[in-house]
Amino acid sequence: MPPNMIVLAPHPLDLRASYSYLQFLFAAAPQRPAMAQQPPIYDIGPFKSSTKNTDTQLNVYVSNKRFRIDLFTSNFESSPALLAEYLRHVQHQEPEWIPDESEVDADGEYEDPLDEMHDWILQPFLPIFHEINPLNPSQKYTLEDFYGGDTGITTREILTYSKIHMAKFDSAILTSQLEGLVQDDDGDVMGLVLSYIDYDGATLNCLDGRDPRFSELRQKWVDQISHKLKHLHAHNIIWGDAKAAIVLIDVNEDAYLIDFGGGCTEGWVDKEKSNSIEGDLQGLQNIKRYLFE
Repeated sequence: MPPNMIVLAPHPLDLRASYSYLQFLFAAAPQRPAMAQQPPIYDIGPFKSSTKNTDTQLNVYVSNKRFRIDLFTSNFESSPALLAEYLRHVQHQEPEWIPDESEVDADGEYEDPLDEMHDWILQPFLPIFHEINPLNPSQKYTLEDFYGGDTGITTREILTYSKIHMAKFDSAILTSQLEGLVQDDDGDVMGLVLSYIDYDGATLNCLDGRDPRFSELRQKWVDQISHKLKHLHAHNIIWGDAKAAIVLIDVNEDAYLIDFGGGCTEGWVDKEKSNSIEGDLQGLQNIKRYLFE
C-alpha cells in the first residue's frame, strides 16, 4: 500500500483523497476480483463544496459505517487528465450547469450529475465496500453501532436543546431548535428532528467573509454570534465545537448557531477548552479572525 493511500478512522471512516493513491487505485481496481461482484449497497450522504475553491467532500453510508471522502484540487495537479475529469464533475454540481446535447439521450434524459460524480469517485473504493458486512435484518442495532459508541454526543445534544427550550429565548436568539425525536418501536432514540432553517446551503466557512460583497455583513454576523453566546452562557448552555462550519447563513443573511453535540476542532477550539464557555469564546475569536484577517 503506497504512502497516504488511505487514512481510516474508526467512525466515521475518513478518506482523504490525494492524486498519489487515487492514481494507484484507479490503475489497480480493474484487476481486483471484487470489482466483478455485485455493486455494494450504499447511500449517498451530504455533498459539500465551497464558493471559495473547488475542494469537495463526499459522504457515503455503507452498512453501519460512514465514509467521508475529502477531495482537494491541489492533490490532482500531478495528473492533468484526473484534474480535468475532477473539475468537470465539480462544474456539473453548479446550479446553473446545463448539460450539452451529447449528455442528453433521445428522451431528453441525462444522468444526475451528483450520481455520476459519486460513480467516478467511488469506483476505486468498491473493493473496500465489499469487505463490509451488510446489516443483519435479524439484529437489533443501536446508535452505538452507527456512531462508533459516541452516543454521549447525542445525549449531550438532546440535553442542550432541552436547556434552550426551557430558557424560552426571544426570536433574536437564532439557533436550531429541537422539534422532536426519531424513535424505533422500542422507544430507542434514533435521531433528532430539528427546526427548519431556510438557507441556500451556505455555512459561514463556505462564504469568503473577506469578499467585498460581504463587507457590510461581517460585523453583523459577529454581533449576532456574540449576542447569542452571551445569552446561552447566561443560562449555562455551551455551544461546543465553536467554528465557522456550524454557523448557518439563512436567506435573510442572518447567522444561526447549529450543532450542539460538543467536541472541538483543531484550529478553532483547543482540546482542553472543549465544551466550555472559554472554548466557545475562543471559537468566537477565531471566527472573527476568519472574517476580518
